[in-house]
Amino acid sequence: MQKFDQVRRARLKTSLIRFFLILSFPWLVLCVVLHQCGRPLSPGFSGQQRLDHLELLAYMNRSKRSRDCKNVIPSYDVLLVSPGGTGSSSSFRWFRTTFGTSIKINTSVDLDGLKHLSFLNLLAKLHACHSHTRLIIYNFANPVDAIFSLTRRGFAQSQMQKLGSTCSYPKDALKNVTTYASLKRDILGFEEHIASFILGGLSMVGIPVVFLRSTTRNEPQVAAHLNAILQMYGVKTKGANFNSKMHSVQNFTYLSKYENHSSYHILENTYKGLLDLHIKLGFLAISNGTQLTRVL
Repeated sequence: MQKFDQVRRARLKTSLIRFFLILSFPWLVLCVVLHQCGRPLSPGFSGQQRLDHLELLAYMNRSKRSRDCKNVIPSYDVLLVSPGGTGSSSSFRWFRTTFGTSIKINTSVDLDGLKHLSFLNLLAKLHACHSHTRLIIYNFANPVDAIFSLTRRGFAQSQMQKLGSTCSYPKDALKNVTTYASLKRDILGFEEHIASFILGGLSMVGIPVVFLRSTTRNEPQVAAHLNAILQMYGVKTKGANFNSKMHSVQNFTYLSKYENHSSYHILENTYKGLLDLHIKLGFLAISNGTQLTRVL
């Protein structure tokens, strides 16, 4: 009888594994597609394009086994993240000034190593360190400007490692913007980075992701709507009166200081899919488990 029970349990386990693999397979394929080096960004995202919860759990478990939590990471109210070169460091000062210093957020100098990770790597690190966050705010801006900024300051190579890109590239591509532009590929991995957060927000993990355009964050309307979102997810702000400012941003125009560079328009063409996505995101958007919604 005992032998029969062991056989039955073994068969049940095999059946469950097969069932979970069948469920996970389409999402595994999606993850592989997202991680192809330099692949153009998909034209759109919807509630049907979600990362599978089981795959996320499997990823976190693999990460936990392969990488211990080296530093103590507390739980946060809000995580401010970005692909780099988008003014995210100054966003920490803006956030505290606008919404209060009592809100628990990660560090602007990235001491906890969370600021530039992809969604999956970020989630894995939080899981390994038994940490959590109520909300993620993703700072985005013109990727062409970001490339000029990162290469000019000599940060492009280290930034590529933080973002997790595995693209191969000529020796001086991350030091010279002209060489980078000539490759006509997303070597740094900006596209798959933002895609991971859009799909992560749509997954069943339960962490909403807000997309904040850095160049319009100082608009009173943006702060007003973001304040409402923060309060909706249980983040206590300093109580400023934003109610009178809850209306649309009017005719904002942004001009890049790099527009006259010979490589600027080449990079614009390379990142056309990402720039089009930024237009859809507007000044403020949220991905919250059901859909990606433009707020402003």
